[in-house]
Amino acid sequence: MIQRKQTLFLLAALILTVVLYFLPLAEMKATTHYIYKLCYLKENGTDNHFLFYPYGNSILNSLLLLVLLGIIFLYKKRNLQMKFCGLAILLNTGIIASVFFYAEAYSSKLGAESINYSYGLFIPIINAILIYIALRYIRKDEMLVKAANRLR
Repeated sequence: MIQRKQTLFLLAALILTVVLYFLPLAEMKATTHYIYKLCYLKENGTDNHFLFYPYGNSILNSLLLLVLLGIIFLYKKRNLQMKFCGLAILLNTGIIASVFFYAEAYSSKLGAESINYSYGLFIPIINAILIYIALRYIRKDEMLVKAANRLR
């Protein structure tokens, strides 16, 4: 399981998905400075004063974690693994869309002058690329198994 190339790419995507919970996604500047992370929006400088909780982001990221774990442990069912890879790429796209949606919605509610998207927003893009590379290796394995079955 762990010795396969695609598992390493999927494991890297899984780790990046966990890291996404802790990185800032955007900063909003109004009369005060706000930091938007995956699970909350808070005023900069305050520890426990959270303004909004975007549950959609948290749900999508949690689903992505579960799907990636499922893909890693379904190593004997390559066809199902390929379908789940497509679902994981779709979930990454959903995370990106929901981050932009919530950032725009919260900035208008707060009257923010500007939104500066942070480096944390690149993680779903990197995840999608890693999952696509893993999908290609899974397809290669499936083609290799089919070729070996034809030779028998």
